[in-house]
Amino acid sequence: MRVLDAGAGPGKLCCIGALVTNASWYGVERDLSLVETAAESAEALDVSACAQFRSANVAAVDWDEFDSVYLFNPFEAALVGERTAHLTAWTQYVGEVAGAEAKLASLRPGARVVTYHGFGGEMPSSFARLSSEQVGVGSLDLWEKLPVTSSAPARWRASR
Repeated sequence: MRVLDAGAGPGKLCCIGALVTNASWYGVERDLSLVETAAESAEALDVSACAQFRSANVAAVDWDEFDSVYLFNPFEAALVGERTAHLTAWTQYVGEVAGAEAKLASLRPGARVVTYHGFGGEMPSSFARLSSEQVGVGSLDLWEKLPVTSSAPARWRASR
């Protein structure tokens, strides 16, 4: 299994995942200093063969290469920190969320997505929420891309 952590930060999820599963973990993070920290952590934990990190905009990554995607509200950074103008930050955020919605919609049936605190957008209607639980102040949700002819119960279909 190949897992994409979109907005991986310092790589905690990928490193832990590599320690406890047989999956390959790929963290994509814009902040080069966080990517360097993640790579150092993977090396120190001896999981760098299974946990790899790249500095990039997640929009530049082909999500179709992955079986699973993890989204921990990865685009909110555009709205915090030092930005030149609030309107510019909001425009960036809206664009990134829309891009993620499109990439999610293009995933193959059976692909799984985990969201924590969401990702700022709506899950495409082609996804079913398999489980949801409150963790701290956020919701941890597991989604699966349905086959085109799925007859999943309406309560499982994507909803906010």
